[in-house]
Amino acid sequence: MIAVERINAGLQTARDVGRGALIVRLAVVVAAAATVAFTVAGGWDAPDTLVLLAILSGVGCVVVPDSAAGVTFSATIVGSWLLRAPGGIDGWLVGTALGLLVVHVACAQAAAIPLSVEADGAVLRRWLPTTAVIAMLTLLAALVLELLARTDRPGALGITLAALVGVGSLTWWWAAARAAGPDDTR
Repeated sequence: MIAVERINAGLQTARDVGRGALIVRLAVVVAAAATVAFTVAGGWDAPDTLVLLAILSGVGCVVVPDSAAGVTFSATIVGSWLLRAPGGIDGWLVGTALGLLVVHVACAQAAAIPLSVEADGAVLRRWLPTTAVIAMLTLLAALVLELLARTDRPGALGITLAALVGVGSLTWWWAAARAAGPDDTR
């Protein structure tokens, strides 16, 4: 295929993009941009190469959501936090965590629907209740962990890790239960 044919095929695909797929991919763009912005603004002193890699993989999440771009994006953001975060829980970290959650859910949804789908609200809202509950649990865990950090009690790291594992396990279980269908969740 010559370059002109590829360009024409790409333009035809762009014309055929359905509203549902466009909304989901727009959510990926906004969430990825917000996550990178929280990372940069959070004072983590993230190296420029990690920020650039996060931006490039964020673009990959939009263009090819069923690729390794989402994992690369998440690993880059989490890696920059592990390498350079000053410690403690603040609004920047919570914003980053919520941004990663939305990127993950929107990428999964974008990978599951074809580009040409004219999705109605029911398809786009499939994961909204689960995502909202997980976001609320994330905010609650951040609040509890911040209060624990202020008390300066021993074992705070263990409690922090238990909270993270608990929210992650609940997320995994809930996603598996929803994917199994209503008959298997009793």
